[in-house]
Amino acid sequence: MSNNQTAYPSSGQPVISVSVALGLLGIVTAALGFVALLGWVLGWPRLASIRADLIPMAPSTALLFLLYGVAVCLRTRMPLSRRTFGVSVAVGCFGALVALLLFTLSCLGIQWSVEHLGLNITGTVGGAPTGHMSPVTAFCFLLVSLSFLTSLSQLGGRRWRTVLGLGFASLLLGSCLIFWLAYLFGTPPLYGRTFIPPALNTVFAFVMLGLALLALAGRSAKLSRKSPGADSGPAFVFLTIFVLLVAGIVTAGSLYLWNHERHYRAEVERQLSAIAQLKVNDLKIGGVPYSIARN
Repeated sequence: MSNNQTAYPSSGQPVISVSVALGLLGIVTAALGFVALLGWVLGWPRLASIRADLIPMAPSTALLFLLYGVAVCLRTRMPLSRRTFGVSVAVGCFGALVALLLFTLSCLGIQWSVEHLGLNITGTVGGAPTGHMSPVTAFCFLLVSLSFLTSLSQLGGRRWRTVLGLGFASLLLGSCLIFWLAYLFGTPPLYGRTFIPPALNTVFAFVMLGLALLALAGRSAKLSRKSPGADSGPAFVFLTIFVLLVAGIVTAGSLYLWNHERHYRAEVERQLSAIAQLKVNDLKIGGVPYSIARN
C-alpha cells in the first residue's frame, strides 16, 4: 500500500469530512498563535490576551501553536510522504524538547529571556511576569508532542502506540477543560501569585489542538487495521460539532454573566457612594461640620 493510500483511504465522504474538520482545527490553532505573536511584534499585547486583566499568551507559546497548527494542516491536506513524515517528526521533537526545557526551568524558578524571541516585554499580570510560558502550558505541550508523534501512521503499527496517542490527547483535553471552565466561571486559577498561569486563549488553543490530536490518533488506529471504518468519520464530526456548540454556549453565557455582574457592581458602587455622600451631608449643620458646631 502506497503512502497516498495510507493517508487517504478510499472510505468515501466521511473521511473527507474528517479531513475538513482537521484542517479547520489546525487553522484555528495556528491563527491563535499567529495573532498573539503578531500582537507582541507590533507592541499590542492585547492581541495576545482575551481581556486586559488576564495574562497574555507568551511568544514562545504562540510560536509552538503556530508550528503545530501548520503541522496538523500539513498532515491533513498532504499525503504522508517521506518529506511530510520528516517534517512532522521534526516539529514533534522540537516541541517536546522546548516544552521539557521550559518546564524544567520554570519549576526551578528560572525565567529565560530567550522566550521573548528578542522582543522587549516587561510587566506583570496578577503578580506573574508576562512573556513567559506557564509550567502548565509546557506540560500540555509535552502531551501534545507525545500524542502527535505516536499518531504518525508509520509509527502506529502497534496498538499500544495508538492507545498512547489517544490517552495523551484525552489527558490534554481533560486538563484544559478544567482550566477553561474555571476561567469562564470567573475564578481564574493560579492568579495572585508568582506562579505563571496559562492564558485563556492558550487553553482554548489546546482544546482545538486536542480535538485534532484525537482525530489523528483515531485515524492512525483505523489505518493500522487497514480497514476504512466509515462509521468513525461522522462520529468525530458530530463530536467536534457538539464540543464546539457546548463551548460556544458556555462561553456566551459566561460572558453575559460577567457583563451583568460588572454592571451590577458598578450600580451598587454608585448607590453606596450616594449613600455615603448623604451621610456626610447629614453630619453638617448649616454648612459647618457637626464636630465644629458642637464645640
